[in-house]
Amino acid sequence: MPHALIVDDSKTARYALRLLLDKQKFSTDMVESAEDALEYLNRQTADLIFMDHMMPGMDGFQAVKALKSNSATAHIPIVMYTSTQGGVYFGQARALGAADVISKPASAEDLAAVLQRLEDQQQRSAAKVVAVVEPELPRTPADEYEYHPEPVVIPTPAPVAYAAQQHTFQESTEPARWPYWLTGIGLVASLVFGGLLLNTLAQRNQIDRQRQMAFKAVEWAVNLAQEFPYGEPPFGGDRLPQLQELVQQLNAAGFRGTVRLESHIGEFCLLHMPLPDGSGANWTVAPPELHLTDCNALGQSAEQSRTMSSAESSAFKRFLNEVPDTIRIETVPLGSAEPKWDYPADPNVSAGEWNRVAQHNQRVQIVLQPKSDL
Repeated sequence: MPHALIVDDSKTARYALRLLLDKQKFSTDMVESAEDALEYLNRQTADLIFMDHMMPGMDGFQAVKALKSNSATAHIPIVMYTSTQGGVYFGQARALGAADVISKPASAEDLAAVLQRLEDQQQRSAAKVVAVVEPELPRTPADEYEYHPEPVVIPTPAPVAYAAQQHTFQESTEPARWPYWLTGIGLVASLVFGGLLLNTLAQRNQIDRQRQMAFKAVEWAVNLAQEFPYGEPPFGGDRLPQLQELVQQLNAAGFRGTVRLESHIGEFCLLHMPLPDGSGANWTVAPPELHLTDCNALGQSAEQSRTMSSAESSAFKRFLNEVPDTIRIETVPLGSAEPKWDYPADPNVSAGEWNRVAQHNQRVQIVLQPKSDL
């Protein structure tokens, strides 16, 4: 995932651009001054920098000049993020080393166009190669061969892809669907049943290690998309047919052991909304445009979260009675105690930004614990 650094003294401008970059599948960091940007880039790097022009202290042009004069940062493309318009400004920015200019407030179309131009520039640069030809060595009468020097072609580094990409996370907080990962599980079966033909201790140890690694690969794959919507029981819903297929394939591959299901609850930005019939109120996920400080609650209590993370559908309970005796299903409700993603530290964010993180944290983690044959 490409990484961008946003440099702007305006919180509103920083977060507006960050939301657009999220949709282009960029990870982002934000600083509020050019001095902070230079300090940041002394510790870590970025694939792309968006630089405001008018800032207290060092302005954007001074920052571009400083970054382009430093060999450690000169290669990073810089896009001026400014309300200043006109071809003269663009020419000044390019003369100092900026790659492009995007106007405030930026739109999704503006950003996509800038990213496409950057990608085109990178591709043109990558197409150029530097040919270094070795000089012909002096020949002596004792030479018994013809020397034919070959050119050495040194390609430039491959470009970072900045093309517009569709973000996989939907603002509606609907989780992604499970990928088709089960096609590779036949490898596990070959490892398991192939091991039965080997009868030495060393060979069986090797097969056991290979099988453990294969099951770990399956475990990694199934956890790519195990998020579920707010209000749905973790042990049920769309995850039930996925789990049924997983158990069926594991059983066919010779898996013997425990399938551990660890459920986690996200701390969503919530509103307490009255029911239409006036009989009470219900907790619902806040609309994305709402400010975080306008939420009625951020998540539930620890006890409520543990209760929510233990919820099972009736279909899931029936499924537990159908699992083969050689496979054990273990459910572990962990509530909201172990978030995978950090929530925003700045309270000046929208409910949509906060709830994107909460959705990533609302998940079922699958852990495969095979028994050893030895």
